Amino acid sequence: MSRVTILLAVLSMAGAIGCRKGEPPIPQQVRVQVTDHGFVPAVATVKQDRPVDLVLVRTTNASCAKEVLLPDSGIRRELPLNRPVVIEFTPTREGQVEFVCATGQFSGKVVVEPGT
Repeated sequence: MSRVTILLAVLSMAGAIGCRKGEPPIPQQVRVQVTDHGFVPAVATVKQDRPVDLVLVRTTNASCAKEVLLPDSGIRRELPLNRPVVIEFTPTREGQVEFVCATGQFSGKVVVEPGT
């Protein structure tokens, strides 16, 4: 078998196991801890037109942030202690996606930059 034939066979197998064009992109993951001092980190950056998993974990009972709101999209989620809560979204325009605790005392944002 020639090297070209082997190379073509390997490339063909790569396509068969999930390297195909058109498959959904892997989500960008933003991990945020909810502490008694607020959201940490309070600012994260992602790329436009790519899915995002915003993962929030409340690590304290002393915080007022027992739920989170994304005011611009109407999303409201409870934040159980020490359990990750995933909010999935795909930003379609540049700017920022703000999130706040239910009382408005703590806030954070995801900055959306142009995609590549």
